[in-house]
Amino acid sequence: MTSSTNPPNPGFEHQIAFFESHFTEIKFGLIDGEAGTTDTHLRWDINSVSQWSTTLEAGNWYNLHIGVLRLPNGGTNAAPEDWYWSGIFIEEAPITTSIAGPNPGSGGTSSPPSSSAPTSSVPHSSVPPSSSTPIPSSTPPPTTTAPAGPTQSQWGQCGGTGWT
Repeated sequence: MTSSTNPPNPGFEHQIAFFESHFTEIKFGLIDGEAGTTDTHLRWDINSVSQWSTTLEAGNWYNLHIGVLRLPNGGTNAAPEDWYWSGIFIEEAPITTSIAGPNPGSGGTSSPPSSSAPTSSVPHSSVPPSSSTPIPSSTPPPTTTAPAGPTQSQWGQCGGTGWT
């Protein structure tokens, strides 16, 4: 969602969500190579071909999921899992728990929150949940070390395609 305060510039290309190979992307704004000076469409592209688009409107909720959805599919090991993402903003407000969105019955639109303070929040922590097995006090705390090896070159994580 965007607001009328500091809206995204439709004259810039915004690559909002994508895999490193860019085979599928959520984008907004004037796409490089397009005619014109602005483009107000939010779009989903596959291999640079738009599959879906809509005019981006301030205050309108667009329910896109970026993250990990764990489905047990008959599995029985419910052990905790750690997934790490880079560059993902985590909302502080109450999460949307309905498939109807944040305002069911409003035609898919949402009004901006009446208060910037969340009604509830989940504390953020980089510490994993505690284990049910106590650690003896004589055991030193675990340490983490960086793996040995070369560092990644600029744009190397995406194969350098199109970048200099």
